[in-house]
Amino acid sequence: MWIEIMEEVWTVDFEIQTLWLHLNEKIDMHLFEPKK
Repeated sequence: MWIEIMEEVWTVDFEIQTLWLHLNEKIDMHLFEPKK
């Protein structure tokens, strides 16, 4: 039971981290792209 809960939490946490990484990449690209 406890292990199942931890797996659920870890999976959600992993998904959030992945989303956050993509978001940061987009922000970085937007901020640091050469100004035209």
